[in-house]
Formats: sequence, structure tokens, C-alpha cells
Amino acid sequence: MLGQLLLPLALVMILGALALEQRVMNDHHSGVTMDEDVVADGFLSYKRAVQAYVHESPGITGSISLASLPTADITGATSAMHNIVQRSAAGTTIQTWWDGAGSARLATLQRLSQGDIAIGLSNGSTWQSPAGGQMGALPVAVAAGDVVSVVTFTGTGF
Repeated sequence: MLGQLLLPLALVMILGALALEQRVMNDHHSGVTMDEDVVADGFLSYKRAVQAYVHESPGITGSISLASLPTADITGATSAMHNIVQRSAAGTTIQTWWDGAGSARLATLQRLSQGDIAIGLSNGSTWQSPAGGQMGALPVAVAAGDVVSVVTFTGTGF
């Protein structure tokens, strides 16, 4: 009886180990590590938290400090992540950026965000998105190569 249980258990363990090895090899060959996913997800959570904060406080302008955002909403965010909120007749524009993130991290962000068109790279005073091409002027110039996201909220209250 025990022998009949050990063989299927051993097969499950071997298949699990092979699957894990395959994932590690795929991550190694793609140049992406699980740690990079965690860091990139930190920017995505930061971007979402800033946008949620603006949604809840539609009159806000300027920069929202990292300390002002709910800790649970910014898992993995770092001091290299910044934002600016500007209001105009067209709506409320939110720019978030990640100092020094570069194109390698952009590829990871695109994968994790499922191709979010509002995420791209700064050219200094303009930006481009892999999905959207040239996206126009940045509300605030940031270093070329920084990952950026620009969205505009419109409608009542914005």
C-alpha cells in the first residue's frame, strides 16, 4: 500500500521540479528575474496609488509624497518613483516616472501591465510608448530613459 502511494508522489515531485527548472531557465534566457518583476510591480502599484489618490482628491495639484499614499497600495515602490499632478481646462494630468529605470525595465512593465499604452520612456521633454509611438510633450521634463506614465482625468470634478 505504501509503495503504491510513494510512486505517484515521487512522480508529482519530479514533474514539479522540472516545471520549476523550466521557469527558471525561461526567466534566465529572457533576461528577466523574479526580483525584476517585483520591482517593476512596485512602479505599477505606485502609479495606481497616485491615480487613486487623485481620484479621491480631484482638486489636488503638485506632487504627492510617497508617505501620503496608503502603504498597502504601494508595495515595492521606492524613492526613485515620482509624480506631478497638473490641472487645466482639459482635465487633471498625472505624470508618474521612475528615475533611471530604462528600457530593460520598460519591457518588464509592458509585460506585467499587459501592454499599458500609458507607460513609456522619456526622451527628456517628450515621451514614447511601445504601443503608441510618439506620445507628445511631457507635462514635466525628466531625464531621457526614465520610465514615464501620463494620463489625463476628465469629467466632473476634474
